[in-house]
Amino acid sequence: IGYISLAVNLGALTYYSVFAAVPLVYLFHSMRPTLPWSCEGLKSWSYNFTENDVRHLCHILSNETLPKNDFTWFVTHEIPSNLFLKSRFNHMELFEPNTEGFFISWEVLLCTLLTWTLITGLFYKYNSLEKLSNVLRYGIFSTFVLLLIAVIRFALVPKDPLNSIYDFFIPSWDTFLNGFPTVGIFVISAYGVGWGTIISLASFNKFKTKLIQNSWTICVGQMLIFLSFAYIVYVTDNYYDGEFSIDV
Repeated sequence: IGYISLAVNLGALTYYSVFAAVPLVYLFHSMRPTLPWSCEGLKSWSYNFTENDVRHLCHILSNETLPKNDFTWFVTHEIPSNLFLKSRFNHMELFEPNTEGFFISWEVLLCTLLTWTLITGLFYKYNSLEKLSNVLRYGIFSTFVLLLIAVIRFALVPKDPLNSIYDFFIPSWDTFLNGFPTVGIFVISAYGVGWGTIISLASFNKFKTKLIQNSWTICVGQMLIFLSFAYIVYVTDNYYDGEFSIDV
């Protein structure tokens, strides 16, 4: 069980390191004089964009870009920051589906290595169990506070926040059935990793700890993190990347 728990924990940590590497990519690029995902900065990496694409990305719909006839026109918007991340993996046509296989982003890979380097340095500096536990405790509390602020901020984006929360927790039957197959993955990710971590740590103390209580605490905490992150993605997809209809 110990080796299996260790393998599961390493896999989970490797997966979660992406959530630290991607913000580092944006952090380093934000130090440029002009933000790459701004209306002026996207010209440096949007090689295949037309003039109309640039206008649509910047949410500038002038009379020149609108059709002259009277009909409903659908425009699919992509926020420039999202397209910027896609451009880190390839410089192909970003608005077309990519069928060329997988690509490696060296920037994301280097930021991932930097993340693990910081983690290694943290463990090396706070090598005692007492110091490391304090660092982890305050780090977890700080993360929860930042996540709570992000959820509250994104909840205020829709015109009707209560309606968006209702639609998220009580979806339609079609949406519920489409997402039902992935429920097991989230349950295993939340309970499995939390239980494995407690088993691994408790083995050092000869299991003289509240094993079940700690396992459920980590499980519930991770489920709340999943729900918070899913709600942020839900608001972003429905109010930024959705399809807007324009009646002309």
